[in-house]
Amino acid sequence: MNTLFLELPASMRWSYLRNAGDHFFPQANLSRLLKHYFQTKNECEAAVQKAIGSPLIKQIMAKQSATNGSLSKWKLICLSAFIRLTKPEIIVETGVAHGSSSAVILEALHENGFGKLYSIDLPIFDSADGNLKPWLEGYSFRKGDVSTVNDLNQVGWLVPASLRDRWELILGDSLAELPKLVRRIPQIDIFFHDSLHTYECMMQEFGVVWPHLKQNAFILADDIFIKCHCAIRNFAQQKGERFTNYLQLGVIRKCKVDNIQ
Repeated sequence: MNTLFLELPASMRWSYLRNAGDHFFPQANLSRLLKHYFQTKNECEAAVQKAIGSPLIKQIMAKQSATNGSLSKWKLICLSAFIRLTKPEIIVETGVAHGSSSAVILEALHENGFGKLYSIDLPIFDSADGNLKPWLEGYSFRKGDVSTVNDLNQVGWLVPASLRDRWELILGDSLAELPKLVRRIPQIDIFFHDSLHTYECMMQEFGVVWPHLKQNAFILADDIFIKCHCAIRNFAQQKGERFTNYLQLGVIRKCKVDNIQ
């Protein structure tokens, strides 16, 4: 029996088993997930096929040896398909590192012909002495908690120059920068969490963005099983919504309407 499965809260074990099945049937299970939300079979399949054929995703996968923490091929395809189907005006992302997800999001926005991505990243450096060095003082990280870069210029290096016109990159702590960002931008269509995957960080980020999400907007969160907690399930439950998942990507759709305080 997988030890991670046993360490997970009981309420997350069924989701983990579904996640395990995604590895065996990635395309079929992705199509099923998208149809659950969009219910337009032909459009869903077309979005998946475009993502599968993306030269950018192929380039990113070819460079995986030069990165750490990059999303897998099928998670990138899933992210791309979501952007193509949702046709968002505003996306907010926390966690960039090498920029695999940022690049794929921006490619899909470019092909849609509109939309903007706001990304927040706290660069973590993997130093020569083997220690992680946070860009802001007062933080302590462990190997496996975050993706690392060699220097500030490496943040988002996978994003082609031709796609950067729709991108605003903010360097800093997401818990400090996210509240400032949501106050100055329009309501959000997609929020993608890929920063610290701790329970506290995820719940705080979700709580900050939730009132600023449009109705039928999405929260996407990567690595929902890695820290063996149930932040995404608990947050969805608090809001009276459901969550599902695909290859460690958690998904919540905001069906109820909140007023911005």
